[in-house]
Amino acid sequence: MGPHAGIHLATCIVDQTIAQGDFDHLSVVLVSRPGEIPDRSAFLANASEASPSGPILSVAQQLRDVGASLVGMPCNTAHAPPILSGVLAGLDPDITFLHLIEETARFCGEAAPGATRIGVLATTGTYATGLYQDALSQAGLTAIIPDPAIQRDVVQKALYDREFGIKSQSNPVTEDAIELLAHATEHLIEGGAQAVILGCTEIPLAIQTRTFAGLPVVDSTIALARALIRESDPARLKPWT
Repeated sequence: MGPHAGIHLATCIVDQTIAQGDFDHLSVVLVSRPGEIPDRSAFLANASEASPSGPILSVAQQLRDVGASLVGMPCNTAHAPPILSGVLAGLDPDITFLHLIEETARFCGEAAPGATRIGVLATTGTYATGLYQDALSQAGLTAIIPDPAIQRDVVQKALYDREFGIKSQSNPVTEDAIELLAHATEHLIEGGAQAVILGCTEIPLAIQTRTFAGLPVVDSTIALARALIRESDPARLKPWT
């Protein structure tokens, strides 16, 4: 959805592929049509009647038309059932869709072995629909989410502020956004998190390390990239170290 999120996914696919030259890399198609897809968080908060489902399905059909058989969507919030259900209902049966949230919960076992209390940095819409709470619970893990005030005044501002938020300034991310997300991560750790999921695909643009305060950081975009490689050609997936 966000243009930089799609670029980050494509980069992660390349970075996570075992390759000794150009010919060893997978064929990847990125369709980026951010101006046509309504805001996911606004739709989930009933602040907009424009559903993102139809435009997202149109992107999936475009991918099918150019030969894609395996699809991933680098937007956590768009996996909320009120949005994703409409996409999956119209998806061509020949296309395999990889669920970003489920793959991230699964990836925690590799990226954060032994951690059972997992902090989640995400949009308000992602929390409100219980996406990570449910997926982590099914994996035997506990989701730690920010207090409402931290979510509103820190995480959402880091993402959406029109002057310094990541969606306004992505390259480079502003120091204000980086500092706010660091504060939110510290808040999760103080709440008992043993690892932290970057559960919005813009957040890894600001937090680019695999650890924070000595604890594992789980990038949901890397999780999706590795899942796409695994399902496409598992022999080309780099070991996670």
